[in-house]
Amino acid sequence: DRNHQSGLAVAAFDIDHFKRINDTFGHPEGDVVLKRVAKVLLENVRSEDVPVRMGGEEFIVFLIGDDRPGMVGLTERILERVRQLVFTGAMVGERVTISCGIAFRQVQEPLDLAIQRADLALYEAKNHGRDRVCVARSIVDQG
Repeated sequence: DRNHQSGLAVAAFDIDHFKRINDTFGHPEGDVVLKRVAKVLLENVRSEDVPVRMGGEEFIVFLIGDDRPGMVGLTERILERVRQLVFTGAMVGERVTISCGIAFRQVQEPLDLAIQRADLALYEAKNHGRDRVCVARSIVDQG
C-alpha cells in the first residue's frame, strides 16, 4: 500500500587509520585500499540499498527496510569481509579494518539529521577501539 513508508537506516563507514596507510605506503596503495573496501561494500549490500562515497575514506550506505537486526548484521558482515582482505605488494601482511555507525531514521526525521547521528555513532565506534559497529541512540535518548 502506497501509504506505508519503508524504513531507512544510514550506515556510515570509515577506513581505520587511513592516513597512516597513505603516509606509510603512499597514495597509490591508499587508492587500492579504497577500491577494495568499496568493492566489499558493493558486493555485500542488497539491491535496494544505496552506497555512496562521501569523500576521503568515508562511505555511507542507505539501507532500505524495517529489519533492524538484519541491517546491523549486514554492517557487521561488511566489517568481517574487510578484515579478511589480503593485500600484496607493499602492503603484504597488512590488515585493514573499518568502523561503522548506523542510525535508524525516525518518523519525520530529516535525512541530514539521520546522517549526522550515523556520523556520531561512527565517531563512537572509532573512540571505542575501531573495527566495530555502533548503533546511534534515538533522538529521544539524546536529551
